[in-house]
Amino acid sequence: MILQIVVLLSSITFVLSESESVYDCGNKPTGTNCTSSLLGCCDRSFRQALGIDSKCNSAAIYDDPDCMRYAIEALYSSASVDEIFKVCSEFYNFKTCLGRTFRTCTSARWLIINGKPYTKAELYATIFAQYNFACGAGLDTFVTYDTCMSGILGTNSTVLKRCRDEFYINIQNSPDAKCLFLDQLTACYEKPFLDNCGVEAGWWGCEYERIGASLFLPECSPKCVAYQGISGRGRQAVKKVK
Repeated sequence: MILQIVVLLSSITFVLSESESVYDCGNKPTGTNCTSSLLGCCDRSFRQALGIDSKCNSAAIYDDPDCMRYAIEALYSSASVDEIFKVCSEFYNFKTCLGRTFRTCTSARWLIINGKPYTKAELYATIFAQYNFACGAGLDTFVTYDTCMSGILGTNSTVLKRCRDEFYINIQNSPDAKCLFLDQLTACYEKPFLDNCGVEAGWWGCEYERIGASLFLPECSPKCVAYQGISGRGRQAVKKVK
């Protein structure tokens, strides 16, 4: 039996379908212990549903998280709001597939314990934190400014990648300045959205990157704060506070 879950975001109605058999990976787990077999099946089903299973040499997301991140963000940049809905719907199905093991299976700790390099484990956990934002608190903003924001993700993908690459290089070379580098990263990611699409889109860009990067730097996490306008649509100002 299909359970229709309706998420209301301003004037947007987003319908997600939950079914026990969306992904054919056996019975949903009753405990929280992650298993490689279940994670592998849910991951593969997720990639196949999005049509990206052949990307990145058919690697699982946890084996090449950086490449898979850009494969999925390329779907966002299609200038069709249907694509972000599709990604979010399949992300929900992926979470449903993993059930109570979702948090464990998408944690850096579990991947490291199971032999994955720290860098890949960190990037993997970052991706799912960003999915939670993009398909949750950030979805209304993306839908409102979808044409402009998807265009930025498409035309500025190299610029945005450089923001991340420089952040990781700087952290490696000067770890004591990590808080400064995190501020620079969120500002770098925010800028093209802010300059081209407005303050609310700028907030989205800042928060999208902050959510992921600050997972492993909680002691200096910046906050991307947006103030609602009188109409309840759009932000009048955006600022970061520590």
